[in-house]
Amino acid sequence: MIRFIKAGLFLSAAFSFPALAQKTTFNPSTPSSASINIPPGTAPTSPVDGDCWTTASGMFCRIGTTTVGPFAGTANSNTFPATGQFLASSGARIQRLNDRLFVGAATVNDGNDPNVSKDWLAALQTSWGLPHGYTVFSQTTSLTNTSSPYAGYGLTGGAQTQGLVANGAAIGTQGFAIANQPSNTSSVWGFYGEAHRVLSNAGSAYGMELDPVAHVASMAPSPNQQGNVIGVQVGCGGGDYTITIYECSSALQIVPNNKPFYDGINFLRGSVYGNNPAITLPIGNGLSFTDAAGHVGGNITANFTAGTTSNLNFTDNGLQVAGSTDQRWLISIR
Repeated sequence: MIRFIKAGLFLSAAFSFPALAQKTTFNPSTPSSASINIPPGTAPTSPVDGDCWTTASGMFCRIGTTTVGPFAGTANSNTFPATGQFLASSGARIQRLNDRLFVGAATVNDGNDPNVSKDWLAALQTSWGLPHGYTVFSQTTSLTNTSSPYAGYGLTGGAQTQGLVANGAAIGTQGFAIANQPSNTSSVWGFYGEAHRVLSNAGSAYGMELDPVAHVASMAPSPNQQGNVIGVQVGCGGGDYTITIYECSSALQIVPNNKPFYDGINFLRGSVYGNNPAITLPIGNGLSFTDAAGHVGGNITANFTAGTTSNLNFTDNGLQVAGSTDQRWLISIR
């Protein structure tokens, strides 16, 4: 059935309109009427390429053997209903965005170089002397809206093991960087972060804080046994790769990146349980001291058999050195 109404042309669900040989252009919409109307209904069971329909969730079309949509959800939002699947082969809808994505306050950035219209981060970074704001070279940028008192987190990632396959891994946030440019020495960072404290009466600035939370009793670690609730674990090699790999340079490297630190490592009082050691080392691996030329000028090492121990003890009276068998003080320096 074809029915002409004031708003335009009405086609019933039972009508099959013949294919048109040329492009069809509809009149522009007006305050009193839309150009075309597809009333919401139920998604077709077997749509073919080119089919379009609407439901209460929004508008959908069949493109390249894949259902795309909804193009619009509820007012002022784009809500994509869940399919209950994860893999595309199982029916999951994969939302793909190209070429770049700016979210929140980053949307004011023009994404050009030179960067004329800057977001607040790019404006700050260039005012501090950088030639470009980081948004210029970012594939995805998410910035908080400074006009909202609730916008405190730029980006959040979360994962849980509930429902995961056996021996799976839940990772809240991942970063991978590959140095594979053969013609120059461009470096890579799997993660990079800065925290700036720009006012003397502002709060503290932390480049990174990692807080594990033990809801049940955790394991006490040693050089021979990993713990199971860890603040930071640094590994070399990636674990599961089958290619040829080599030793890594350093697990932790502290550098003066324009300015030095007051302390290299600082343990706040109470941060280590009881009288447990702040640093535990396996035998054979100690501490070395080098000069600017790389010459080793001193070492502190430990080599002992199982069940024996020696101690250095700094007291109010000076330095004491304990024996390895009965813990008598062999040397006392005052």
